[in-house]
Amino acid sequence: MSPRVLAYGLACSVTLATPLLAQNPPPTAQAPTGQPSAALQAAATLVKVEGCVFKEVDAPGRRPPDEVRSRVETDDDYVLTNTKMIEGSAPPSNAAPQAAATPTGTSGITTAPPMFKVKDISKGKLKDELGHRVQIEGTLQHVERAGNPVSFAFDLVELRGTTMKRIEGECPKKD
Repeated sequence: MSPRVLAYGLACSVTLATPLLAQNPPPTAQAPTGQPSAALQAAATLVKVEGCVFKEVDAPGRRPPDEVRSRVETDDDYVLTNTKMIEGSAPPSNAAPQAAATPTGTSGITTAPPMFKVKDISKGKLKDELGHRVQIEGTLQHVERAGNPVSFAFDLVELRGTTMKRIEGECPKKD
């Protein structure tokens, strides 16, 4: 083939392909809007939470099944129960309402406060605060877990603590 025929063939191919490319442009990365997603924004927002420190295995209402109990005991993880948000907002929860110890209004039903798995605070400091009420400042991670029931079948929202201090207040006794 002559170079001239090849050039004409290439020109025709480009001419015919251009309208097709114009109809189906290649996907491009979306420009950032400057606004992170709601879940990312909630996870990155500082919160201050009060609650009671328990070893995960001993947390009221969170009993591991017998087949995983020994593993959970050796994990030495800690949770914050009986929580109250001081700053920031709690992740939305789909948890089922529970009967209150004392009637609330006319129904006697309340929604249990969220329970958080505590991360990034040393295990030694958490052990010193077992059974005490503390205030932890940090960020929430895995907020998508907020709708999960409080059981070992599901993981908890993580509270990534930066500071912790003991405060006044009562905590339930270990079961």
